[in-house]
Amino acid sequence: MAIYVDRTASVKTIIDRMLWLIDRGYNLDNTKNSCDKDESSSISKLIADYYGESHSFTKGAKAGVFPHYADLPNGIKIAVEYAIRNNKLNFIVCTTTLAQGVNIPIRYLFMTSIMTSRNKMQIRNFQNLIGRTARSGMYTEGSIIITNTKLYDERNKYKGGGKYRWDECIDMFNPTNNEPCGSSILALTKGIVADYETSASGMKIAQYIIEHFFQEHCFENLTEELTNWYEQRHPDRKSDSIFIEIKFREKITEAIENHLCYIFANNLSDDYYVQANAACKQTLAYALANDEEKELLINIFKVITDKIISIATKEQIANYSRTVIGIDLSQKISEWLTEKEICMIFYSETQLLDMILDFFYSTHDGFKKISKDQFKEICSYWIDGFMYCDIVRKLGIKNIKDVEYLCGKKISFELSFFIGNIIDMFVSSDDDVNPYFMLTSLQKKVKYGVNSNTAISICEAIFNDRRISNLIADYLNNTDIKPDEIIEVVKNSRVKIENLIDLYPSFYKERIALL
Repeated sequence: MAIYVDRTASVKTIIDRMLWLIDRGYNLDNTKNSCDKDESSSISKLIADYYGESHSFTKGAKAGVFPHYADLPNGIKIAVEYAIRNNKLNFIVCTTTLAQGVNIPIRYLFMTSIMTSRNKMQIRNFQNLIGRTARSGMYTEGSIIITNTKLYDERNKYKGGGKYRWDECIDMFNPTNNEPCGSSILALTKGIVADYETSASGMKIAQYIIEHFFQEHCFENLTEELTNWYEQRHPDRKSDSIFIEIKFREKITEAIENHLCYIFANNLSDDYYVQANAACKQTLAYALANDEEKELLINIFKVITDKIISIATKEQIANYSRTVIGIDLSQKISEWLTEKEICMIFYSETQLLDMILDFFYSTHDGFKKISKDQFKEICSYWIDGFMYCDIVRKLGIKNIKDVEYLCGKKISFELSFFIGNIIDMFVSSDDDVNPYFMLTSLQKKVKYGVNSNTAISICEAIFNDRRISNLIADYLNNTDIKPDEIIEVVKNSRVKIENLIDLYPSFYKERIALL
């Protein structure tokens, strides 16, 4: 069975609740006894390596309750999925990651919410999620149980949105329902629903973007204005959706900037406005839009073109087109490469990482709880192979969740993506210093959280778990085994490596055996 929760933080809350019930003397032995004892113990060990023996996830695993969500270390996720598919585990607490193509059998799915974070779940995602139950060849039937009793109790109340939530829930279960095909770009002209009673005009928001797009803090200012407008109407409420929706629109405009740079760079004509206009009219957004929305979209593409040609030469546009980010950050990367003379001065990997971390910290948000020096320390520990619990202990950070977020999202994903864009931007001649290979290696160390090229090769060619990859790499005592060599090396040491990872989940032993 699975208990679905709408946000990552609630996974620990549910597991804590299960542990609380056990502490109060409630008999939950079935959850533990229904698991394969050896598998449960091995996954508990892997979880303990990451989070520590005292963490709820470790205690929960020992009681037969396992987590599954996006930021969970990849090695734990794939071990849990493998164990459930092979009927070795029977109880998980999960988010919508379970619906993203994970083929595992569930007999009972308990839905604590029909939301995903702050938004209503899409019907297609809901139906995909409940499709995890009664899998062909596994179970002939399954049950989906909505556990939020307020949905029914408040089904006739318009105040507070009870009626709307009830209707949405009923619609979710209608197999003929689905959202129509939509366009992210068209969202630029759509309104923002702050709550069930209040929404902001999409036309006015689009017009604001058109008129203020050249301002450095266009989207931040728009967020502030809309937030003030909402709080004046509802002094006793707060709406997080305004920030999220405006941030989404900012990402869309950055994507359009990058796409237009690609078009301009690969077209012999210098008539950028004609090209931008044609690109706009070829989008799904334009095909779905009404006349007023079409005009707004054309104007948005026009002001984006104005910005591109006002700050970038044709050569720079070609350079920016190689990235997958907006023009502002592309320009900052270009200036940084020139300022640091990346292709003229030889930097060690440590020096290069230190400069990149300074640059990344200054151009990205999401660091409210942590200083730049702390972030650098965490990144260094992450690459050196330290587990979350080790980092928490070394730095004295109270909440391991903060370290999980920084390592799993900010470092492994955003920072490695950022380094990838730096790699795409720099141009090096044969006579200059060429940092390409050092940057590529550094990017992968940041992505996987490992400290050698051998460990990188294991993550890429065999299985992606930093704990076990580092263990095997240390055992092999060779830091520079290439991806096309690693399988043969591991095969030659198969028995000793299997003994090395004997206490870890069966997925990893099966992978070694398959080689």
